[in-house]
Amino acid sequence: MSEFYQTLPAAGPKREALRQKGQFWTPDWVAEAMVGYLLAGDSHTLFDPAVGAGAFFQAASRLTKQTNKKLVLTGTEIDEQIPINSNANVQIRDFVLDP
Repeated sequence: MSEFYQTLPAAGPKREALRQKGQFWTPDWVAEAMVGYLLAGDSHTLFDPAVGAGAFFQAASRLTKQTNKKLVLTGTEIDEQIPINSNANVQIRDFVLDP
């Protein structure tokens, strides 16, 4: 997990402030189950409309290594600080201007 993910507030006013902005984090086990379901089918693409700390991408990384399957990972995030703070190995660009 990224350092940013591990420092998310578990409760209290800071967590509530994130929720008021519409930011909710997916538990690892949920992301892993959903990616597992995706890999069990014929899909080769994972799109995460709110990447956050990257739970789905990290689950995809773990499961594709275990299954030797490949996925194209694409996602969006409106909070510019999240991918920067998570030290994610991502390409940041405007998906409308540069799809």
